[in-house]
Amino acid sequence: MSTELQLNKLNQLFLVSDSSAEGEGHSEPLIPILQSTLRNNKQQEVLDQLQQLIVKRETEIEKLCHQHHQEFVHSVDQLWIVKQGTNNLKDKIIKLNDQIQEGGTKLLATKTELVQQRRVQQNLETTIETLQTCLHILKLANRVNTLLSNRNYFSALKTLDELQHDHLPQIQQYDFAAYMAECIPSMRDLVKKAVIVEKRDWLEKLKTVSRKEGQAKMNTMMTRQAHWKARTKTSQKSQKDKAVLDELSPVLHLILDEEAEDSKEPEQFIEYQPFYQCLHIHNKLGQMAEFQKSYEEDRRLMANIIIETPINLKSSRVHEFESLLQDIVGFFEVEHTIMVTTSHFRYPSDVDHLWSTMTSKVVDDVSRGLGEANAEGTLPKIKTWIEAFMQVIEGYGYDVRKLNQFLEALSSF
Repeated sequence: MSTELQLNKLNQLFLVSDSSAEGEGHSEPLIPILQSTLRNNKQQEVLDQLQQLIVKRETEIEKLCHQHHQEFVHSVDQLWIVKQGTNNLKDKIIKLNDQIQEGGTKLLATKTELVQQRRVQQNLETTIETLQTCLHILKLANRVNTLLSNRNYFSALKTLDELQHDHLPQIQQYDFAAYMAECIPSMRDLVKKAVIVEKRDWLEKLKTVSRKEGQAKMNTMMTRQAHWKARTKTSQKSQKDKAVLDELSPVLHLILDEEAEDSKEPEQFIEYQPFYQCLHIHNKLGQMAEFQKSYEEDRRLMANIIIETPINLKSSRVHEFESLLQDIVGFFEVEHTIMVTTSHFRYPSDVDHLWSTMTSKVVDDVSRGLGEANAEGTLPKIKTWIEAFMQVIEGYGYDVRKLNQFLEALSSF
């Protein structure tokens, strides 16, 4: 193989090695070339050729580097500018982050303060609302005292109910509500005591006004009796008609007489408002049984006072008997009125027992003093009183058969 051919192969071999990423696998083709060079003693020529190839390659490299040097420098400058921009941006980001952190800290502090202020505001609003409710409760409590002073007991109880059920539950978490709740039963007791005092005053007053009431009713009845007797004496009716009239009951006589005259009803002396007020208040408090028992005891005591009143039928003291009948009329008018205006408050058996006792009192007193009354000429007046008394009482629906029999027995004297 000629030297020139070997050099060409060697050149191609380097070209191939330059285009490859690795030089591995290209040493084997060099072996024949080197062997041929050694056999032909052409080492110097190969070395010269290699030297020329090296110079050529260096020239090509220098040319290539010269062509791309400006682009490389420009790229480096651009990279430097990018680096500077990146560093500036990084500094700005760090600064902005610090500002954001500082602003966030301030914002968090402001938000915390705002939340705290809002909580304080809510507490103040709640406190103001609670105080206003407490003030309203105190006004209502004061109003109860005012209503008590004005004797408006039902409104006082209604206000207490409003306090207990409507207003106190709104502030039940406070000690003030517990204190007011403890005071309400005491205030109800004040209402109860006030109406009881008025009831006692009313019962005490009944001792006087009952007699006036009985006196008015008996005087009216005696006036009607006198009018009836005058009519019967002057009547031109036949004997048969008179017999029929004589058989009429005293109550029917009264009805006929009321139709025939324009007389006014007797004045009412008894005022029942204190009783009904006390009744209603006890019913509202759920203590009706207690009031019922108390009233029954009071009336029994009043009946005993009437029963134990000493009676003398002498002419100088016979008016005591009339006063006794007037007391009894007034007493049982009250019982009758209460029985017909209330439901199951007074037991008929209790009232009937009192009436029976009173009837026995009248019969016994007259029976004991009958001799004196007959001797002193007061018996006709006593009969007239008993007759008027019996007719008034019968109008209330009480049993007067015993009195009627007694009056018939007196007609023989």
